[in-house]
Amino acid sequence: QKMGVKAEILKPSDMVKRIKTEDEYAFICSIQGVSSDEIEEELEKYVYEDQLIDLLIVDEAHKIRNDKTKGNHSVTQLRALANHVVFLSATPIQNKTDDLYSLIKILDPDNFPYKDYFDYMLDNIKGLVFLKTKLLQTRLPINKIIEELQILKNNDGSGILSHSKQLTSLIKRLESRKNTELSTEEYQKIAYELDEINSLGYIYNRTR
Repeated sequence: QKMGVKAEILKPSDMVKRIKTEDEYAFICSIQGVSSDEIEEELEKYVYEDQLIDLLIVDEAHKIRNDKTKGNHSVTQLRALANHVVFLSATPIQNKTDDLYSLIKILDPDNFPYKDYFDYMLDNIKGLVFLKTKLLQTRLPINKIIEELQILKNNDGSGILSHSKQLTSLIKRLESRKNTELSTEEYQKIAYELDEINSLGYIYNRTR
């Protein structure tokens, strides 16, 4: 029991039955436990139910990256029953970006139904992710940040960054501060804004 929440460790078969019959609960099950035909069949019965789970948390989510596995299928079914979903993983990309896509597709199937669209989005935000990391690690001078942002905006062939009002506003604000030093808090604020501009930023976040 932590943070006032009493959680029970259950067999997956018991968990599946009780999410239907109980109003308030916090259950813990292993990914291996839900990786069975029995659980898939039980969850299939709830396919047309309203959300039965308020919050679904999947730790070590990279273990379900293979969409051919029963664990992936069962978590996908549980996700359909949940209002909110959090995946935790220190290594969401094991071998290639397909690993990350397989997780994002479960988290947000409506916006990421196709791998080609994910690849397209990924190509257009790599520069933002790299710049965010660089400015936090090296405290780039403000003139250099402006230069890097202008390059990203001017070289964007997709229109995602070149037409971003948030990015334009950030550049203008930084230009008004040229040749001044930024505080640690201001660097953190810029990093936060880059996450907001990042078209994938709403769905994933990297923390230490």
